[in-house]
Amino acid sequence: MPRRRWLPPLVLGCALLTFLNGVVVGYGSIWLQFFGEQADREDYLMSFGGYVAAALVLLISLPSLVRLGAARWALVAVAGLAALLTVLATSSLGTGLSMPPESSPYQHWWDGAGGVVFFPWAWPPIVLGLLAAVGRGPRSVPTVRAERPAGP
Repeated sequence: MPRRRWLPPLVLGCALLTFLNGVVVGYGSIWLQFFGEQADREDYLMSFGGYVAAALVLLISLPSLVRLGAARWALVAVAGLAALLTVLATSSLGTGLSMPPESSPYQHWWDGAGGVVFFPWAWPPIVLGLLAAVGRGPRSVPTVRAERPAGP
């Protein structure tokens, strides 16, 4: 089986892009308001969905990074970013639930989640992570060094 050296950087790069996308969706849904509007309950719940979806993609990518033999710093970085997204999601959810509900809501948390999972860079970590979680998919093959022949 050939060693797939490009898979760990692919999963790590896609996880980092998903993190950035989660921050853009999460923060952007609160910050980007038109015509002097204030962020309301729906905006915070949409923010919550974006943060949670990105955190879940990062957590799902961890088994594939382990199975592919990624460096320990990559595992710690992805887990730390998932924890940061979880804190941001908790903050958005708390703020959103403290606001009065809208009479006719038109945005929900799944709109934020869809804004993260829709992009194709979220797919490799999800697919490879789920495959690794059930014990399938590609794995790192340790390289074996050939012994040097004894000298004369």
